[in-house]
Amino acid sequence: MNAAAPAAADPAAPVTAGVAVAILGAGAWGTALAVALSAGGPVRLWSHRVVQATELADRRVNERYLPDVALPPAVSVSADLATAVGGAGLVVMAVPVSGVAGLCQTLAGLGSAVFPRTVPLALAAKGFERPSGRLLHEVVAAALPGQSVVAISGPTFAAELARHQPTALVVAAATHALAEAVALRLRQPWLRAYSTTDL
Repeated sequence: MNAAAPAAADPAAPVTAGVAVAILGAGAWGTALAVALSAGGPVRLWSHRVVQATELADRRVNERYLPDVALPPAVSVSADLATAVGGAGLVVMAVPVSGVAGLCQTLAGLGSAVFPRTVPLALAAKGFERPSGRLLHEVVAAALPGQSVVAISGPTFAAELARHQPTALVVAAATHALAEAVALRLRQPWLRAYSTTDL
């Protein structure tokens, strides 16, 4: 994978620093991304389980996955998908590969007024759909035709990311402008985000 060094984002790109981000999936990786991205603006963390969403909102910690990391004030929690994604400038899907197709179908059901096709959908899962063998961006394309798709990958670990330890991510998209714009939203002094068109 050929990754470009951090550079200024294309002014025409749809994502800007400080834009609200929706994180779909409240496991270790989703929670870590929510904590990390909240340093750059508001984050909405979504869980499909009402009980988990309520616990996260009340206790402000994911006791199952990251018990020593508090959710910053900029992170809100919801079990309502439309509330999470509505008005967000970037949506990050941090669910297991097996859940990507179903969640894409649910997002499609919300309609473009709630989840416009121009809003980038970043895939934070890795792997192939089984048994079809499709790549995840192909899964998204089937359910959400025309959706802007981005892939976020390591090398990094959830605990490192949540604790603001020096780490790096690679952001891949079909165009450099989109990849770089999403990378810009991710970057922090302790988090380097590189952009590439090797989706």
